[in-house]
Amino acid sequence: MVANQLSTVFGTVTDSTGAVIPAAQVTILNQSTGFKRSTSSDMNGQYRLAGLPPGTYTIREEKGKFQTEVLEGLLSVQVLQPSRICH
Repeated sequence: MVANQLSTVFGTVTDSTGAVIPAAQVTILNQSTGFKRSTSSDMNGQYRLAGLPPGTYTIREEKGKFQTEVLEGLLSVQVLQPSRICH
């Protein structure tokens, strides 16, 4: 895959009150190919997953006692179009 055919997804992990959740595990999975990448949110709850091939993805955000958030099939990554996750 040519590097210029990849994209980036970024977002912020928050709880039900809108407070940010630092050090949450964020995993993205391409539903068609099984391609998977993981990262942790920073101290501001923000994360960035780069180098993603185009496709439809599921995102899983989790941390300890907080309820795991799964966004399934809601994200379609396009070539060279960064995607911000808002939920």
